[in-house]
Amino acid sequence: MTLHVSGVLADGEVEIAWSEQGGPVIEPPASFDGYGSKRLHRAVTGQLDGSICYDWTPSGVLI
Repeated sequence: MTLHVSGVLADGEVEIAWSEQGGPVIEPPASFDGYGSKRLHRAVTGQLDGSICYDWTPSGVLI
């Protein structure tokens, strides 16, 4: 599996892209109740006043 994280400053906002590719075929989870998902959501939406968009592909996730 390959993990790629990058960021760019656009219009005064930081955009971070997270890509996991090359692992086994996946399906989107039924819920985001895991510890890591909860921490990510709290940090981005609460502390950074941001948002998260998930794109689930058969080969991995793009955030």
